[in-house]
Amino acid sequence: MGLDGSSHDRGCLLGLALGDALGVARGGGLVGRLVWAGVGRGRDGERRGASSTRMTLDLVASLVACERLDKTDLAKRLAASYQRRLRYDPGLAKVLLRIREGDRWETATRSAEREGARGNGAAVRAAAIGLWCAVDRDDLEQRARASAVVTHAHPLAQEGAVLIARAVSEGVRGGRTSEILGGVLVSVRHDLHLGQLARVGEMLDGNSKGSVASRARRLGTSRGALESCSTALFIALAHLDDPFDALIETAVSAGGHVDAIAAMAGAVWGAANGVSALSEDLLEQLEGRYEIDALARDLHALAQPAELHARSA
Repeated sequence: MGLDGSSHDRGCLLGLALGDALGVARGGGLVGRLVWAGVGRGRDGERRGASSTRMTLDLVASLVACERLDKTDLAKRLAASYQRRLRYDPGLAKVLLRIREGDRWETATRSAEREGARGNGAAVRAAAIGLWCAVDRDDLEQRARASAVVTHAHPLAQEGAVLIARAVSEGVRGGRTSEILGGVLVSVRHDLHLGQLARVGEMLDGNSKGSVASRARRLGTSRGALESCSTALFIALAHLDDPFDALIETAVSAGGHVDAIAAMAGAVWGAANGVSALSEDLLEQLEGRYEIDALARDLHALAQPAELHARSA
């Protein structure tokens, strides 16, 4: 991990925020891009992340404050931070508003859909679980699912959280393409996700035809966790040795739910390559970069003492 042990944690969270900010600015339809042009800049003109960044930072702040995964605290933070302009998925927005109005998360999490939300919101923020559990990974899968259930009760969404958390964990520990994909394969249980991951492996093969973006589209670019999580992993691994800009270009070209996919791909890429691989030009454009950096350092410090991992919500 180099001289700075937090480099990969910082790279992960900053890569996620950059992917989110650059993706939301360039993804979606023309009307959406025009609207975001007005609300997607900070006071000094920096690029602003959307819901993916906000929820991830809420999870990090909750972990640091509680020194454990406290689902009630997390639910309250997520609900308090909700802003319509940050482009939350409609179902997730309904869940968070119910929590804000006083409902328990255990009830609210199924308020949008009977089986629970299937989107990728919980998977995006699960990058923080991957960082927290990078040293001691015994309970990574359980903790990823627990962090997801607060807003996403559906098994596909929870399994997406496991996928991203494990990919980040492998990246932080120095894993490259084969190690990251292999680690994810041993953690994910759901047959549908395993099918998608098998396709990722095939598409990473040197004989696979088509551009990275065209292959990503074949995997799927919807907001659903089943499609978008494996697609984000594929984009990250396909560009692991390329500049961050190449990852963004592929995510934008692939289309679909660009901001969340770019955020998840950016988190995995940043975890594997560290903060020094991110260009200063891009980082200067990011609103709140120093706050994000500080939270990443705090989370890294929290992850080190093994006894903290014995605490559970």
